Amino acid sequence: MIYLGIKKSKNGKFISTPKQIFDRHAVVSDGCWEWSGYKNKSGYGFTRVGGRGSKGVLAHRLSWVLHHREIPDGLHVLHRCDNPSCVNPNHLFLGTNQDNINDRVSKGRSSHWISFAIRNEHPRMKVTESQLVEMIDRRSRGEKVKDIAAVYGVTKEHASRLIGKQQKGGCFGVSGN
Repeated sequence: MIYLGIKKSKNGKFISTPKQIFDRHAVVSDGCWEWSGYKNKSGYGFTRVGGRGSKGVLAHRLSWVLHHREIPDGLHVLHRCDNPSCVNPNHLFLGTNQDNINDRVSKGRSSHWISFAIRNEHPRMKVTESQLVEMIDRRSRGEKVKDIAAVYGVTKEHASRLIGKQQKGGCFGVSGN
């Protein structure tokens, strides 16, 4: 929840309201409204609402709250314009993490491996699909996970995670392609 009231700091000075902070740093135009304040390394505007020591907030999330409503738990504020420093409320929409991933992939802003890679072709793949099947088979016959991991050159933890997820009906690290 973003603080929206008037507050005094420890030294008695008034702390700017979120609207005052927003108006000070949003450069309004016909298109994207650029955030002129601090930007993180990914280019997203960032500020602190409520004075020093208060929790930080991304500027586009602040814009959403000021112009629309609170952000429901579990939802993200996404950009239609793909401009991280844009705070124009008309360029923003709510979505889940999966919506964010789908949007990124559909616009070609994601590693192409995310959208269509077959497990065996991924450049960082350590265990192929057939090896994973062998690992599960060995485990089902009672072989210790640490011994299986040693055969396939992965850590015990990685082997355990792969085998466990697969046995529970998951598809950890296995593409549906």
